[in-house]
Parts: sequence; C-alpha cells; structure tokens
Amino acid sequence: MENPFTIILSKIEELNQSIKKMSNQFTDTKPQASDLGGIDLACEITGLKRSSIYALTSKRLIPHFHRGKRLYFSRLNLEMWLKDGKVSTVQEQKSNLRIGKGK
Repeated sequence: MENPFTIILSKIEELNQSIKKMSNQFTDTKPQASDLGGIDLACEITGLKRSSIYALTSKRLIPHFHRGKRLYFSRLNLEMWLKDGKVSTVQEQKSNLRIGKGK
C-alpha cells in the first residue's frame, strides 16, 4: 500500500500545475483594439441610436470615457451595464422569496 501522504502531495502538485495553466490562459489575453471604441461600438453593443447614446452620456447613465472632445466606450463595461439592467422574472422573484433572499 502506498503512503497516503505521498498520494496527497502528488494530488496537490497536480492541482498546482492545473492552476498555473489556467492562470496563464487569463494573463496571456491582452485587450484587443475592438475592446475599446467610440460611439459606433456603443451603438453596436447596445442597439441604441447615436442620439440615445449621447443623451445617456450627458446624463452620466452609461459607462464612458472622455479624452478631449472624444467619447470612448469599453465593450466589457457596456456589456456589464446591460446585464445590470436585467429585470427578474416572476419565477425568479418567487424563488428568491422562498429562499428568503428577496424583495
């Protein structure tokens, strides 16, 4: 019978190697040019018209950046902004009430 400590140490080493591989996948990814863009990117992601995007930026309701007179948008920030506006379904609300989470 093999020593249990040897088995545990080998499993820990396997896990460490798996973690290193996974972390390399995330750190090797670099932002692409398409991740940051202007008003056209915001229109593409949100499906809104230019005038609506401008109205939202002037009210500071949509995530954006200013550099001089130019507006910039991050694809990730816009996608998160859209997801944050998700409305719960009736079924989700009932489920949250049963679990004791909800409003």
